[in-house]
Amino acid sequence: MTTNSQRLRDALEETLRLQNPESDEYKQWLQGPRSSPLPPSIPAEGSNFYPTTDRALVCVTEIIDNIRANDTVLARTLSRDEMFKRATSALGANLPSLVEVVNDDERWKQYREALTTAFTGLPTSQSVYVPVWLFVRQEYGTFSVGPVEFVDRSGWLDKVEHLRGSRPAWRSGVEATWGLGGNDGGGVDGDSDPRIKLAIQTVTRFAAVEQRIACVAISGFDDREAKRRALLATRIAIDGIRLLIPGGNKKRIFTSADHGPPRAIERLRQTVGHDLTSDSGTEMPGVGGKPGTAQELIDTSTDLRIAAGNCITVIISPTPVQENLPELSQRWSNAIHWYGRACVSDADFVALPMFGFTLDTLCGGKEEAGIRDLACALFEKKPDDSVRVDGLTLKAAVRKVYEWRSKIAHGSLLAVDLILESERVFAESIANAMLYQYVMSLEQYRSSASPVDTGEEFLKWIQKNPPSTWSPAAITA
Repeated sequence: MTTNSQRLRDALEETLRLQNPESDEYKQWLQGPRSSPLPPSIPAEGSNFYPTTDRALVCVTEIIDNIRANDTVLARTLSRDEMFKRATSALGANLPSLVEVVNDDERWKQYREALTTAFTGLPTSQSVYVPVWLFVRQEYGTFSVGPVEFVDRSGWLDKVEHLRGSRPAWRSGVEATWGLGGNDGGGVDGDSDPRIKLAIQTVTRFAAVEQRIACVAISGFDDREAKRRALLATRIAIDGIRLLIPGGNKKRIFTSADHGPPRAIERLRQTVGHDLTSDSGTEMPGVGGKPGTAQELIDTSTDLRIAAGNCITVIISPTPVQENLPELSQRWSNAIHWYGRACVSDADFVALPMFGFTLDTLCGGKEEAGIRDLACALFEKKPDDSVRVDGLTLKAAVRKVYEWRSKIAHGSLLAVDLILESERVFAESIANAMLYQYVMSLEQYRSSASPVDTGEEFLKWIQKNPPSTWSPAAITA
């Protein structure tokens, strides 16, 4: 098996043979062929570089992958691309001294120390901002789902200024463009400095008038990984809110990075001997409603938002094992992510398996029997108890959802052209109820005496402590 010391030796040998500009190998390197627009190189000090080969960079990549496989904390906090960037920079900075070392193991030891410094340096603490569509034509205040805080555009500008420590020069220009009050004229005129003018344009485009901005404070990750995890945390927070929104409106809330329903669509058709016939449709993002609806939902969802937030905290933690019940928390976060993707899907045959995946994830992949046992505990019912006015039992309900998931996902049911709207509504209602009851039960379990972070122990605890025994009693499905 190839070792990291051998990979380092190969990378150096590949690089050293290209350092003579007069050599045929260097000329071939300069002219290609190659897989990227620029020849492969390793950064050196002073904006210089060392010519190298694709093989040398593959060796560095293999070293990185080996380190990531053996260091889960590092693999979680540094993206693969960032590790590659830092590893090649460390190689370039130390190349003169590394080539002087004869012994492969000693050379690797020296490079490994340089990598340790490179990978553990530059700790970051930052706030990541994500525009989202939530409620429209509604007045409602700032609220949070754990570490994800949703603010309006004015409140966001205040947060930016507070974190910056002084008023940004572009703020007055943005407030004027957005039509916000409180413009005290203290900013610099955007026309006087092209950089400020560009900043005004950039910030102005960032969020629409009806959007809220999700603010996620995150630390311990590199920039790329911080942005990825902040977006994931925002999506899970929105999916938690989605549990409280009825029917078709669930698909109307999403982040600006997601594909929501098309705002407007024109359709044209034609029959023989006739001109074009047209029709159109409009699907505006955001959930409306009577005045006060959004604020009422926020005010009555405090317990759910706290419970969901405790799960999201694990997602943005660089050391999840130190959090409270990380496995069960991540199980809910994974499950509700499937649920959220199902809700926004425009195809029933795509949504149905995803709702099944949601339940599969909640029970730890224990298939139909595991879903049934968990549902019985969460809803305080027996398998043969009725869950619908037509007498449908809980056992039969779970079987329906699981069969749709299995048949469509495995290809035994070719459903692309089937109308499955009622089946989708049915599966969505079960997934919605189980996700809600699971996270509320998990919050109770967190505060119990010595909770064990496994699905088996959690299920036993629910069976011994059903939701109706909590104080105050929880609402069951």
